[in-house]
Amino acid sequence: MKKVIYLGMIALILVSFIGCSDGTKEDIVDISINEIISKVESNTEDIKNLSNKNLIEQQELAEKIGLDLEAVEAGVIKKPDMGVSPMEIIIIKAKDKSKVEEIKASLEKHTEDLMTSYEGYGAAAVELIENRVLITNDRYILLAVHLEGDQISESFNSLFQ
Repeated sequence: MKKVIYLGMIALILVSFIGCSDGTKEDIVDISINEIISKVESNTEDIKNLSNKNLIEQQELAEKIGLDLEAVEAGVIKKPDMGVSPMEIIIIKAKDKSKVEEIKASLEKHTEDLMTSYEGYGAAAVELIENRVLITNDRYILLAVHLEGDQISESFNSLFQ
């Protein structure tokens, strides 16, 4: 008799646990910034020569871009060390999805500031900024001010498929 009662209690507990579950599981994408950079570099050879700057460690640079570091889990900017060029690739991982639009707006403002800064440097610099790629995928944001922006965005997006 005790066995029947125990089995009944176990069955009741299992049913209550199953009943409390909503049956869905949110897909959590967790890709490191370094993995994204490696993928982008493997498909776009000339960006390997750009320097990497960690946006969390380089707070002054993050502030210049207009980023609120409280919203950023990780981030890197790749740009030439020398020369006058608006070329840059920024990859950011937001702390959560609710921060993505805020970060994206900061990057849009940053490209407007780039446009203002490079207006006097000729049509090629302005065109590079105008043809920028700014995309998001899950908690990740990519800004590519680069001649091969489309190829960079394809590499970025391929990690999320």
